[in-house]
Amino acid sequence: MGEDDDISFSKGPISRIKLQKFDGRVSWESWWAHFQNCALHNHWSERDKLTFMKGALNGNAAQVLWDTDRFDTGSFRKLVDTLRSRNSGERQGEKYRAELQISRRKSAESLSDLLQVIRRLMALAYTKLTADAREEIACDHSKNALKDAEFALKVKEMDPASLDEALRIALRLEAWQKSTQISKNDKDRIQRRRQKIRTTGKQPELKAPGFVGQSDQIKQLKTDMSNVCGCKSSVRGIEKS
Repeated sequence: MGEDDDISFSKGPISRIKLQKFDGRVSWESWWAHFQNCALHNHWSERDKLTFMKGALNGNAAQVLWDTDRFDTGSFRKLVDTLRSRNSGERQGEKYRAELQISRRKSAESLSDLLQVIRRLMALAYTKLTADAREEIACDHSKNALKDAEFALKVKEMDPASLDEALRIALRLEAWQKSTQISKNDKDRIQRRRQKIRTTGKQPELKAPGFVGQSDQIKQLKTDMSNVCGCKSSVRGIEKS
């Protein structure tokens, strides 16, 4: 297995979880939960936790190792408190709430990806709310994130109680919308053909795909058959004489 694999194996029968890097750009809450899982599974001591945490910091997050007093970075608890104060969603909640307000579905973005973004921002923006309370607020933000106002209104009318339910409703509506659009395009195509007939007074020529380009071959075949018949007549005349 390569160095970037999330799980590495010791020589013994017990597997060890490899700690991922933290650069300050990913969610602190998610990485902290991952760190605690690694520490518990790998049976790290307090000294081990401090060593592994320092080794996992890079990018902007690693700045704490040289711009902070050694007394604070020399203790695992103090280092955790410092990192949490700089990177936690609670501290940056206002930023994430603003992102929620302006979040809109991108042109090539799927509904599943959009609602996953909403769910992540909700967890970072409202860290102290219960999961049920976050779901209720997230439903409102998910409807606002839909760029199509008419589509968003249809989802809102179904009154989804959770993000998962909102996703199921939106997926059904989107599938129905696409099938309706295909049917409309077919009708428009037929209408344009009828309009052309009324304008020109001529029915469009329809060519059978199996005979396109074969008219010249048929004419040549008729000519060859005529020549053969002429040759036969000449032979009979010679035989009689």
